[in-house]
Amino acid sequence: MSADQVRRYQIVDYALAGYLVFFVAMIWMARGELPEARALLVRVAFLAVAYFGVLEFLARRQASPTWFNGFRAAALVFLVPFLFLSLGRIPEIVNPVSYEADLQAIDRAIFGVDPVLWMERWIHPLAVDWFQIAYTSYYPLFLVGLVLLFRRDHVRFNAYLGAVALTAFLAFMGYFLVPARSPYYAAQMPEFADLFPFTVELKGGVIGEWLAHALDSAETIKVDCFPSGHTAGAVLVMITTWKWMRRLFWLVLPFAASLIFATVYLRYHYVVDLVAGALLAAASFRTAVLLNDRLVRVRSDAPDTRRRPGRQEAR
Repeated sequence: MSADQVRRYQIVDYALAGYLVFFVAMIWMARGELPEARALLVRVAFLAVAYFGVLEFLARRQASPTWFNGFRAAALVFLVPFLFLSLGRIPEIVNPVSYEADLQAIDRAIFGVDPVLWMERWIHPLAVDWFQIAYTSYYPLFLVGLVLLFRRDHVRFNAYLGAVALTAFLAFMGYFLVPARSPYYAAQMPEFADLFPFTVELKGGVIGEWLAHALDSAETIKVDCFPSGHTAGAVLVMITTWKWMRRLFWLVLPFAASLIFATVYLRYHYVVDLVAGALLAAASFRTAVLLNDRLVRVRSDAPDTRRRPGRQEAR
């Protein structure tokens, strides 16, 4: 892929722009019950201007593909957690319907039991610690994609970034369509006490307790079950490494598999959330690859009017 092709907008850029438009619309819909709506709109507008402004700056500076894609990767590392934490109560305001009982009913229809309750018999402090660590490895897991950047495989790296953006932002949209609280959190609410009659406390050692408390304190949004973003991210990384970095796949597999299992074992998700997350990841990866390949073909066939004589293409 030439430097000129990378300077143009990629799938990740379109995905981010689309989600920002969606998020602004959701903030506007919730503004009557959201005192911080104006400040949040200003922050989102600033991020949009900053992101696309830097891309334009890099284009004017004739930066290399590595600079472009390195910036996109760094921006996602910041933007995905920031936008997630910015959701707050907005999904509940926009869609006040609660789907905890529906998701649990689907699980019971499939398995004949509630898997979250059934797993109580396997609760052990050491297991809780391990799976809490695995669950917390969600964001670092995405960093394996940087191997493609270091290899300067910009075509595949662009597809990977696009798949990450699509997976994350579509998952966020899902929280607006199907707002539902985690079983562990819903069990603490009187209106859901009958749904989750847990008899075994989910307690780990010092590490597990600290991580669980840190995650619970950091999350401002509580209706983030469907689809499972953690499962979607883990599946996406597994698909990517299996397709393009087979040796790395076998190193990632134990952590990714533990992370997925942890979502139910630690009472963060219903099993149907995992199914939806896995399907989302597979669809996002396939879509990003197809769209990215199309962009590469179109841009390769188009004349490069900005190419200067004697200047070699950066690869």
